[in-house]
Amino acid sequence: MAEKTISGALYRADKLPATEGIRLLARLTKMLGPALREVEGAFGDEAKGDNGQRDKVAMRAIAAIVAATSEDEMVRLVVESAERAEVKRNGGWEPVVFDHEFQSGGILPAFQVAIFFLEVQFADFFDAGKRSPLAAKIMGAGKPSN
Repeated sequence: MAEKTISGALYRADKLPATEGIRLLARLTKMLGPALREVEGAFGDEAKGDNGQRDKVAMRAIAAIVAATSEDEMVRLVVESAERAEVKRNGGWEPVVFDHEFQSGGILPAFQVAIFFLEVQFADFFDAGKRSPLAAKIMGAGKPSN
């Protein structure tokens, strides 16, 4: 099981069973497919320039993903992914209850926990060394520890 500290809280996530993982990968592919050119740009040669250029490329990728996805599907994926993680409280692990967990901490930690869960599922799809500073901030600093 992988653990990661996000906004001062310790979260953990485990891999899904293979069938559920494949289903989740299909959902992600449907979301990312129409935005693939922009997503590739955020992680490729186009993002190797200065920080401002990398941030522009990352923002285009994020905008393309949002434009290619229905609002409801985007919310479902973020909430379901974040709620698959657990948070450490009072010495024990508790399930993440999305609206309770992220009510006062802002939206960025919610995305970071959801992406942490997805990183655990598909670690080979995420390469932290190629992220722009903006993408790194959205995805959270550092890789999950096992």
